Amino acid sequence: MTDELSAKIAQIEALRAVIGDAAADAAIAALQQPPPAPPADIAQTVSGPGAVGIVGNVTGSPIQTTVYLYGQRTKSHEELLAAYLQRQVQRCTGLSFQGVREQRADTDVLAVSLDQVYTQLATTDLTERETYEGDALRELDGEAYLKAHTGRDLLPFQQRRRVRPEGLPTRQEGMREMWPDLHSLTSDTFARSAQEAARLTFLGPQLVSEAIAQHPRLVLLGEPGSGKSTALRHLAMRLAEAGLDATSDPAAHLEGWHRLGEQGRLLPLFLPLLPFSRFLLERPGQAGSADDLWNYLASTLETKGRYEGLAAAVHEELEAGRVLLLLDGLDEVVGAETRCRVVSAVQDFARAYAQGRIVVSCRVRAYEGERNQAWQLPGWPTATLADWTVGQMQHFVRAWYAAAATASGMADE
Repeated sequence: MTDELSAKIAQIEALRAVIGDAAADAAIAALQQPPPAPPADIAQTVSGPGAVGIVGNVTGSPIQTTVYLYGQRTKSHEELLAAYLQRQVQRCTGLSFQGVREQRADTDVLAVSLDQVYTQLATTDLTERETYEGDALRELDGEAYLKAHTGRDLLPFQQRRRVRPEGLPTRQEGMREMWPDLHSLTSDTFARSAQEAARLTFLGPQLVSEAIAQHPRLVLLGEPGSGKSTALRHLAMRLAEAGLDATSDPAAHLEGWHRLGEQGRLLPLFLPLLPFSRFLLERPGQAGSADDLWNYLASTLETKGRYEGLAAAVHEELEAGRVLLLLDGLDEVVGAETRCRVVSAVQDFARAYAQGRIVVSCRVRAYEGERNQAWQLPGWPTATLADWTVGQMQHFVRAWYAAAATASGMADE
């Protein structure tokens, strides 16, 4: 018996409890039949509640096994995940606006997609951007650099806030304190220091995608309306799009994602925490565990019996560390006890699936400080969304009006 044939028989034996002894025995018998004279093919099908179809060329070619359950072909994990990702793109992309124009009916909704209006979101932290040294530093046009990277109309990724000089003469060592913000520099001061310093490193606002890529566990904080949920939905949308297209690089749309390499192709799971808290409230005897969170997640994946097998496919990705779990709205969980149970479940889930990545979003006032200590996640770093700049506001307004005009059929008017 060849190793390949043994493997096929082992696959059928593993399914024996599901398809029944009769179907399993018949399928194995079909595999063990002596091959007919070439080029004959074999196609043996066993019917019944569970059926196994064996198809393939038996004259040295691999034998393909297709499993049918309840008369229907079971979908592969790849098919189930692809369909899930398509639904994720649809759910995360759509934005509906009511009350922003005259409506003829309740169903007359202005449909604008997230990718049309999404605006870069930054955290309150700074991150290194460019470093100049040697000839590149001596040739740096300070006036042009300041013009390109300072100004209220710029988006966060274009902005530079601070500069870290190294190797300044002793008499200028205090320049670090004298440069709290690039906006305070004159081009003459910039040019002189560029000539005298050994190295200049420029820092700009850290984008939310950079913060998430940097930390496998992260609590994303922000004020109401700052964009916490939108940031997570945008991330889920981009990862879902990349998961459906092998040629699509998520780093092309997510700043900082390149640091993850091929491990950046993650399965996004976007989950609001308020419904999960209600799930726990219906089970008062449960303190909040990884099993609780997984059971709820599985129930959302296979809602009302649909998408059978998807939970198993997702669990396989979880165990392999290929999932980014986006838990939205810890602040929306009502009651201290329930919030503690939710956090307990998240902590336990993070321990159970240590290779995965998790982001939890919450309002600043509902998480920071001593009064909120009971539901803080020990050891988890935080990133706080910065207030919107004029540049972000301008970008959003222009994008929104362009998208609204397109949706209303007025783009050419």
